[in-house]
Amino acid sequence: MTKFNYFAPRAQRGQLAGIRQEFWQTDTAVSKNSWGCIEGQDYKTVDSIVDDLIDIVSKNGALLLNIGPKPDGTIPEIEQRMLREIGNWLKINGEAIYGTRPWRMYGEGPTAIVEGAFNDTKRQPFTGRDIRFTTKGDDLYAVALA
Repeated sequence: MTKFNYFAPRAQRGQLAGIRQEFWQTDTAVSKNSWGCIEGQDYKTVDSIVDDLIDIVSKNGALLLNIGPKPDGTIPEIEQRMLREIGNWLKINGEAIYGTRPWRMYGEGPTAIVEGAFNDTKRQPFTGRDIRFTTKGDDLYAVALA
């Protein structure tokens, strides 16, 4: 049986700057300012969520994504749309995510990750020059962010 260690980089809404040998997990939300359903929700873009997912997986991690249901338990339409868009991206590109392992290096590019809790919105946006690598079997995947 494979043993996985849970690791949140110094707490939630955090990422790592490099590959961690042990499997790790972090969590974030579709919103920048809440874990729940509030007025004035400041949503992340789907592109930024997907970019974070790719970055985290390339560093041997998993992303737990939170949504904020309404008081009646329904999911706001905008969050449903976001989840569908992430799912559509995964339908096309999921082979580079599902069941992959980190490569010798996680990637390359100019954008630096700010490690630590609640830093997921403190970095500059990824650029098209930010590339992340994953492997599965004999295949190497290179995903251009942004």
